[in-house]
Amino acid sequence: MKFQKTETVVCSTTTTIKSTGIATTPATSMDIVITDPVGTEVVTSSAMTEDGDGLHHYDYTPASTVLTGEYKVQYKATDGTRITISKDTFEVE
Repeated sequence: MKFQKTETVVCSTTTTIKSTGIATTPATSMDIVITDPVGTEVVTSSAMTEDGDGLHHYDYTPASTVLTGEYKVQYKATDGTRITISKDTFEVE
């Protein structure tokens, strides 16, 4: 997806139980990292907002001075000692 500078990017993810596909919330935490086009973390391991079982979001509003290009998103679900990571991208123009 493409966004303009200063436009809010809603990063969202759903965690599910693999064997059943049922949405579930990690017992420990759900964090996000966002990296800009040159690899600098602009959001560093921040907690996401829980919207319901397995549903989480984080609102990121880039400043008017951010770099344009592809941003990488990493979602990190922690459940005890189990860590699951998923990835996504968005573009700022």
